[in-house]
Amino acid sequence: MALFGNCSICSKKLKFWTMNYLVDGRLCGDCCKKVGLTEDIDHLTDVAGTYTVQEIKTLIDNHQKIDINHQEAQQAASTEPTQDDLIANLKLYQEATVMAAYKIAVKSGIDWSSVVIALRGTNKEFLIATNDQVAIIKTGFMTGHTLGSGVFRMPYSNITNAQVDYHMLSGYFEIAAGGVQNTAKNYWSTGSDSPQESPNTITLTGDALRQHFLQAADLINSYVALSHQPQAAVASPTQDPVDEIRKFKGLLDDGIITQEEFDTKKKQLLGL
Repeated sequence: MALFGNCSICSKKLKFWTMNYLVDGRLCGDCCKKVGLTEDIDHLTDVAGTYTVQEIKTLIDNHQKIDINHQEAQQAASTEPTQDDLIANLKLYQEATVMAAYKIAVKSGIDWSSVVIALRGTNKEFLIATNDQVAIIKTGFMTGHTLGSGVFRMPYSNITNAQVDYHMLSGYFEIAAGGVQNTAKNYWSTGSDSPQESPNTITLTGDALRQHFLQAADLINSYVALSHQPQAAVASPTQDPVDEIRKFKGLLDDGIITQEEFDTKKKQLLGL
């Protein structure tokens, strides 16, 4: 039996570098060529992934090829959001990778309208933070996910802190939480000691990434602090409501909470 199985069309044994995924199967390089999917086509894997086994069989039986120009025109006319749409609600992002972050977030079942942080690490490692949780999503060979992806999710209320550990030219971003093993990571290690493969870390190389993820750690820690505050703050006799309102006003000015969240908290503190 082949390591990567067999082609769903011709049963040919598959090799890693000649394998393309269909909606419900896998396609070898030879069958790709029969339907016009050659290696010089951009996003070959993405195009193949929109077809079923039966659709490919029908094309081959009828000696037809996929109309790549029509396929691309359909994709361009789809409802996929624009770059401006994607960054409208984000507090922190990388312009060059926000579209990739959007696609992997949606694929992982995350509502993009609630996303506030969208960053990519050195490899295919994405930090997606919403109003109530943090997700680290990893794909690709370098992260230990040759097939599929790994998703680490944690609500702010369960997080201890977010931090960046960086030395010389490399380092990593890490989410610390109860029940999550946190040991020192090494860029050149493998397995759980590697930031590439550890589920709650993201590999960083270069000062630009370091700066982005330092900002992300600060923002996440602010959300963590908010989530750990007592729910019945107004009932505490030791708290001065005016001081509390000033504190939340500072969070509003820093963009950490919304105007609606501030107004709700203000009413709660004033007993309105």
